Amino acid sequence: MEIEQFLAEIEDEARVDDVSFASIHQSAQRIAPRPFGLPRIEQTIMVVRKMLERGFTPVNNGLDQVWGAPWEETTETEIIARIRREFSQLTEEPSFIDICWFKAPPDVE
Repeated sequence: MEIEQFLAEIEDEARVDDVSFASIHQSAQRIAPRPFGLPRIEQTIMVVRKMLERGFTPVNNGLDQVWGAPWEETTETEIIARIRREFSQLTEEPSFIDICWFKAPPDVE
């Protein structure tokens, strides 16, 4: 599957509800086979970067913060750093509540 088709599917899903990081992480494998030795998170980061370019916004997952509030981190560098940090603290694959959710860009909602 091409990245643009994948992103279009995510936008369709986001019209209904926010999209979980776990959903993106699990689905990122459909885009293309991961190069040998590349950690799976790097493929997910590639997708997240494209989502940020399209205007998706990471929001709190509600565990320790207000559910759905935009992250304080606003630049791509800050957002990716936080995702990497929180992902590294997980002891297993992320579940639907881990790390964050993504709100659709305003023109998609």
